[in-house]
Amino acid sequence: TDAAASWLQFLDGDLDVAEVPSGQIQEAEREFGTEGFKPLLAGYYYGINLRAGALDDVRLRKAINRAIDREAIASTIYKGTMVPPRGIVPEGMPGFEEDICSSLCKYSPRAASRLVSRLRPRERRLTLEYTKGDPHKQVASFVRNNLQKIGLDVKVKGFPFPDFLKHLERGSEGAYR
Repeated sequence: TDAAASWLQFLDGDLDVAEVPSGQIQEAEREFGTEGFKPLLAGYYYGINLRAGALDDVRLRKAINRAIDREAIASTIYKGTMVPPRGIVPEGMPGFEEDICSSLCKYSPRAASRLVSRLRPRERRLTLEYTKGDPHKQVASFVRNNLQKIGLDVKVKGFPFPDFLKHLERGSEGAYR
């Protein structure tokens, strides 16, 4: 189940443990305190379909990576309950390496803008696709704003989960969560 559904079951007494939805963190802290909060070992990322339009260009992919302010996502949307990712494997999971991304994951809108300036205008269009609901919509909007600031033309498109799975099966996605 998703965080919102399991949270409601937790509040009803049907579950002993649940993920706290990002919009409920402060309320959960007030009601239950912070002692019960435990890290959730999970990853949050956007996949990139290399066969989708300009996404086959490494300059665009690097620009996207450098333009996303992961620290701000962790502190604003997730209210500090998420450790900003530094690679595809989360800390605490086998295979994690501290600096695997090195400068490629370092937030630098300036470096990202330079990369985008080398792309043709038609190569600067992108659609972020995600499963509907929060926090995914919030994250997609935040990422869209980051990418627009570096000169990309970005749209976001949300799907109900079953429709999203069908969409992914067709292979027509671009950047997706």
